Amino acid sequence: MAALVLLNWTANSIPLLVFTRLAGKRIGFWENFFVMTAGMLGNYLPMSLGTIVRMRFFKNVVGMDYSAFVGIMMARTMLLALIASFFCCLGLVGLKLGGYSVPVAVYCLFAGVFIAALAAFFFPVAKISVRNRFLQGRLEKLTQAHRTMRQTPKALLTVLGCILCQEIFFSLRLYISFTAFGVAAPIWLYLIVGPASSVLTFVTVTPGNLGVREWVIGVLAASTGFNFQAGFFASTLDRGVMLGLTFVLGGIGMVHALRRSAQGTRIPAREAGAGE
Repeated sequence: MAALVLLNWTANSIPLLVFTRLAGKRIGFWENFFVMTAGMLGNYLPMSLGTIVRMRFFKNVVGMDYSAFVGIMMARTMLLALIASFFCCLGLVGLKLGGYSVPVAVYCLFAGVFIAALAAFFFPVAKISVRNRFLQGRLEKLTQAHRTMRQTPKALLTVLGCILCQEIFFSLRLYISFTAFGVAAPIWLYLIVGPASSVLTFVTVTPGNLGVREWVIGVLAASTGFNFQAGFFASTLDRGVMLGLTFVLGGIGMVHALRRSAQGTRIPAREAGAGE
């Protein structure tokens, strides 16, 4: 399971690496990976400090504007919602065909998320403009990742592929956890509970959404005809493995990110237009 967590994190880290390089900035694969783990560790602290640590690192070291960084995270979140909700809809259809009863509200929820994410992807952000020159500049940086993504099919496919792998690895982790608790569930359930927890925990309720993700998976398991306790405790087992790796690798990443941010040494940007 630990290997799947690491594979999941690797797939999770690559989209930011792709967007960063498309913006003409440089950051190494491993440095990006460990800064991500630093962010994950920091998110278990109050005020979601992990996000602040990552933003500060990319500002001071990589030379990326805060608005551009937030725009990248928004674009990635949109694509994550698109892929995750598609998996959920596929899993729900599979359960229905398998004779399982699923509330209509659950279908509507994930279909709504899919439609909203698809609409956001095709939204013409390039046509948005404001009269204030400062705000217009911020807006352009905020939507840069969205525009670049649509203009660069190869990068878009790379990011979508990484998110797809991320959801598959997470579903496999939950399969192992459910099996450990003696729960024999169809593959369709794992196509729902893993991706759904990604969609439903965008808003941070507790540090690292500790307990929230487990509750969501338990509720989804119960709403699709399985046991709430099995879903909750299976997710807790997965969380335990993930926490161990987070504190070890995240600790290393946090030390590195804080030290490099304090130094303020920028990684040289590529020549303008490179990689576009």
